[in-house]
Amino acid sequence: MTDKQLIEGLRKGDMVAFGEMYRGHREPLVRFARLLVGEGPAEDIVQEVFLKLWTMRTAFPDREELHPYLLRAVHNRALNYLRDESRRTQFRNQYVRNIEIMAASRSHPDRNEVIRTLYAKEIRSLLEEALSLLPDRCRDIFRMSYMDGMPHKEIARRLSLSLSTVDNQVYKALKILRKRLSKERPAFFLSIFL
Repeated sequence: MTDKQLIEGLRKGDMVAFGEMYRGHREPLVRFARLLVGEGPAEDIVQEVFLKLWTMRTAFPDREELHPYLLRAVHNRALNYLRDESRRTQFRNQYVRNIEIMAASRSHPDRNEVIRTLYAKEIRSLLEEALSLLPDRCRDIFRMSYMDGMPHKEIARRLSLSLSTVDNQVYKALKILRKRLSKERPAFFLSIFL
């Protein structure tokens, strides 16, 4: 049958004409679709074009040649597919980003009070344990300097010590704490004393 006869048969609902049209044009259309969208969706796109052709058969335009019309239909359907797939991918990517942001904000110590409190308790516990290893005077000077934020001159004045003694005691405390805390938590030590 000629294309004109196939189109006539299609309009009349002739399944034989439609079957011949399908068999004669399917393979070249699938190859064309593969060029546009790849192996996976090519078959489906051609099937959708033929399905639409069948459902709209009574309104099919009068044509001499069928192949250019079918190529244009596959081309348009492939572009729609790519556009829709791009939107789905963008939506999926945005959705994943939103989930990652929510998860990160809930587990980030600066934004989650529970985690921040637990972390602070753990740090305080490790620090108190390490401080208990210091000699009394060394511990007192270290607490005044690092925990109370007192300048070394003020510590020396209050304890009636020389400034170099206070400096030496702070250095000694840091050395002991560095050794003790860096074994357990190297990052912890860096975050507190740097």
